[in-house]
Amino acid sequence: MTQNPSADRPRLAMFVHTFDDRAVARLIRALAPPLQGLGAEVSFICATRDPGSRLGVPAGVTLYDLKLGRRPTALGIPKLARLFRRRRFDVLFAHLNGPGRSAILARMLGGGGLKLVPVEHTHFSTFYRRRRWIRHRLTAILYPLADLVGGGSQGVLDDLVELAPRIAGRTVILPSVGPDAQTVAAAQETVPDHPWFRSRDEARIVCSLGNVVPRKGQMVLVEALPLVRAEAGNVRLVLVGRHDDEEYARALARRAEELGVAEAVYLAGYQDDALSFVAHSDVFAFASTTEGAPMVLVEAMACGIPVVSTDCPVGPREILEDGRSGLLVEMNDPAAMAAELTRVLTDTTLREHLVSAGIRRAEDFSPSAVAQAYMRVAEQFLGTSPPATQSETS
Repeated sequence: MTQNPSADRPRLAMFVHTFDDRAVARLIRALAPPLQGLGAEVSFICATRDPGSRLGVPAGVTLYDLKLGRRPTALGIPKLARLFRRRRFDVLFAHLNGPGRSAILARMLGGGGLKLVPVEHTHFSTFYRRRRWIRHRLTAILYPLADLVGGGSQGVLDDLVELAPRIAGRTVILPSVGPDAQTVAAAQETVPDHPWFRSRDEARIVCSLGNVVPRKGQMVLVEALPLVRAEAGNVRLVLVGRHDDEEYARALARRAEELGVAEAVYLAGYQDDALSFVAHSDVFAFASTTEGAPMVLVEAMACGIPVVSTDCPVGPREILEDGRSGLLVEMNDPAAMAAELTRVLTDTTLREHLVSAGIRRAEDFSPSAVAQAYMRVAEQFLGTSPPATQSETS
């Protein structure tokens, strides 16, 4: 893809609810430099900025904070409309449902020639199944008013089309971003500050990374651990992630105690260097029941760590290529999870295959590859490239 002349730089904006250290903010942070390298001017917009976040704004990127704090994104619609009129962005990518709906309404108040693409990264029907019906109704009404609707995977888009049939034929896969080579190298070089990693004995480590909440399925991993240890010997489980549900975290600890594996389970909580825990493990386990396009699988594969994941409705199967670059198991089944973890830990040939296949697959999600997918959409709107299709961006 050729770089745009500086005089014609497309003005791209990325809108998220919170600019913090979570997945969506990290996604736009990773995309900005390669988009700039492709000739784009990149801006960030957030409803609020987490003052405790260590995620920096890349050089050359302007961050516009609507300063809503904990209030809903929709309350920032007037401010957002004024920003659209003042800055005259060419294309806005609004990430997740709240920013997507709010951006559409703000454009209706006066967004000029702004092209708008809401991007969903979760499986809408399952992730929002306990939310108010009005969210679904508003999404079905508003998303057809966008210029395109993006999704982190084909499954995410298929689900959205069921919700809002009028967007059919106007969707595009915009994958989430895996780590770049520098990030992988840093993770591989940084040994986690914990005795299990500092002094590796004969024990092997199963690691999982994700916020500690029921939908991430960490309980399945705790209950699988005794079965794995019975077949594969001294195996330990490390659960890295913010304790967003403290009661669930306590329930995990209680269950580990009941099963007699408390000394082999480490609830690490939030870690600044979370990827280093993955990179220094023997196998990565993922037990979620609902996802969109979980990039933690790509992060593990990029680090050369074999993956075992639940086959939840959307996400893992696409990323793991129907099981060719990682193993898939039924959801909520500790025995099935234990069997596949044991296979990876005891079958050297299988392990080597998964490592090489995973590294190859992770390249499809590099920041430069994903930035090109976003840029193709922008260039389509600006009339500098043929229309983007799902097959081109998958």
